[in-house]
Amino acid sequence: MYQIVEDKAGLIWVTTNTGVSSLDPATGVFRNFTPSNGLQNNNFVHQSGIRTSDGELFFGGQQGFNYFYPAGLTTNRNVPPVVLTDLKVANRSVVPGKGAPITEQISTARDIHLNFGQNFALSYGALDYTLPKENRYAYKLEGFDRDWNYVGTQNTAYYTNLDPGEYVFRVKASNNDGVWSTTDSQVRIFVRPPVWRTVYAYILYVLAAGGLLFYSRRRGSPG
Repeated sequence: MYQIVEDKAGLIWVTTNTGVSSLDPATGVFRNFTPSNGLQNNNFVHQSGIRTSDGELFFGGQQGFNYFYPAGLTTNRNVPPVVLTDLKVANRSVVPGKGAPITEQISTARDIHLNFGQNFALSYGALDYTLPKENRYAYKLEGFDRDWNYVGTQNTAYYTNLDPGEYVFRVKASNNDGVWSTTDSQVRIFVRPPVWRTVYAYILYVLAAGGLLFYSRRRGSPG
């Protein structure tokens, strides 16, 4: 931190080597501002920051001053919906079609059907373009993940070696001001069992075991 200033509303403002951040002591919530918000690119200067009598804040950096009224900063309340943008199996994007894991574009697909042992990756994106580089994501695969994975700006989820069964992939996003979507995007994933774990295989196992038992009894019976 290079400088700490308290504004008239009691928020704490600090300059760092990546931008300016504000802290609300009452809630513990941080709000970060970067060059994407109009700040200078280079580092700020140590102990270079003041609050004027009318509440305006000044922070000095290697490219001059950034100055603003904290009360005049608005919060982006747009709740960003999330869409799936790509499905890769074995590191290759899947083309929808008959016999493929999906039969329609991944953005509208409701189901994904995979064979046992197929590794896959799902990519996604938030439909908020105010500061798209500041969008954050979280995803969860129900039936596998216990909790949400908050992954920052990472926009792809990778999964390997899933057991046969049914799963639900869920993903949500927040905009540049940390406002999270209240609903998430979902797609069901079905992993088929291997041949040796199908119903037909188990029927064959039962028949084979019965046949061996019958054979052993016939061999062991007198006369």
